[in-house]
Amino acid sequence: MNLEQFDDLSGEVNTFLLKEKETVLLIHGVAGSGKSTVAKKIEEFIWKLNESNIKVNEYVLVPIYISLPSVKNPAFQIIEEALRQDEYGFDDLQLKECKELLEARKFRFLILMDSYDEMKLENIKKNLYIINKLYSNWSNPLVIFTTRSEILTSSNYSDWFAPEDKTKLKEIQILKFDQIQKKEYIKQFTNLSIKVLVFEIYEWQTKMLNKISMDIQKFEIFWHKFQTEFLKLSPIKTQGEILLQKKQIEEILLFLKKDQFISLQSNEALRRLDINLQKLWSVEKYEAMIKMINLDKLIDTPYMMEIIVQVPPQMLPKVTEILKLKQNFIKIFQKVLRSINESISDKIVQIVDIKIFKFVKKCLR
Repeated sequence: MNLEQFDDLSGEVNTFLLKEKETVLLIHGVAGSGKSTVAKKIEEFIWKLNESNIKVNEYVLVPIYISLPSVKNPAFQIIEEALRQDEYGFDDLQLKECKELLEARKFRFLILMDSYDEMKLENIKKNLYIINKLYSNWSNPLVIFTTRSEILTSSNYSDWFAPEDKTKLKEIQILKFDQIQKKEYIKQFTNLSIKVLVFEIYEWQTKMLNKISMDIQKFEIFWHKFQTEFLKLSPIKTQGEILLQKKQIEEILLFLKKDQFISLQSNEALRRLDINLQKLWSVEKYEAMIKMINLDKLIDTPYMMEIIVQVPPQMLPKVTEILKLKQNFIKIFQKVLRSINESISDKIVQIVDIKIFKFVKKCLR
């Protein structure tokens, strides 16, 4: 999938949307592989096309996202139920007008049916496309299903998703991360970590200045400028434990002070940002940590990668604190043990002395 370059036909989703050889797309992968994220990204991308008045095969595509587990009865009027929900808020008249516009080809639906595997067991194996008469009732929409691969154990599972013409079904599987993709994920996350910290400072400054709301669009423009002018001129190294060198952090703080949009002047905010930027891990440190605790085989999905890159840095201060407590305990324990041993030794000497005294006294009789 390449939504940055929509006309890139090497992306399977791009091919599905542009070539229109098929009308139903099945996307499946293991738990945590990012199926729902893909569905949401497609929805977001199609809305952006609408904002730019870009048509797909002479149609204005309108995405309808449906979380299948949240639908009361997926086998009966699923689109009507979804459009009546709070997110869309259609009434009967609007539903009727919508169908009329679809029939007049004013636009076309792209229906995203997410998490097929999480429906009630009684609905699994039901072909929601055919049962709900999507072709006739909703003017031949494009439909995308997402599900876990684990449920596709039957030899005829394609029948659960295919339209009447089975050649119109396209199937793609989200594969596990390879080593290159893992490294790239960590690299992108480390860059994003800087953005998150800068955004938090911008958010704090907005509140301090009593502004009504943050201008997200302007922040994105600022971030693009920051990446172009700073990150490309001062690239982040992947080696070493820390992500940013002291000089780089100083340059970032200076950039934020001089930039017209951010114009960060608070010494306290600058100090806090300085400290937090110093704490960011490098790619090499993440890789070393993954290797040290033998997690490499577990992090082959986006979900697991997200956990790995976020949890350990937060745990490290607590682990360090525990290690210090352990070291202090060992030191104190050793002192106490020595004290006990010395006390025991003194008592043994006393006991021995008494025995010797009694023996000598007996001999003198």
